[in-house]
Amino acid sequence: MDTAPGHVCMPAYLVGLGWLDGCFMHLPAASHHGQGNVAFADGHVESRRWVESETVALARTNWLPNHLTLWLYQNRDRRWITERASVPVTGSR
Repeated sequence: MDTAPGHVCMPAYLVGLGWLDGCFMHLPAASHHGQGNVAFADGHVESRRWVESETVALARTNWLPNHLTLWLYQNRDRRWITERASVPVTGSR
């Protein structure tokens, strides 16, 4: 995933699941006319235009000192990424 320039401090991009739902760790880039590119494990890539002005504004900020724990509960862009980041695990091992 393109990471917003003001959020590059380590090679990780995380979204919270379960009790951490709503948490972003780093934001996607919005460098390409308000959109970013997302590469998936199966090899396909999607270009996504972010729909929340908050996502674009934060992504264009030079540096956010609290970018490790951004709580954006109702953010539709975070929700879109979270839906594609993982799947629920059911049962036990």
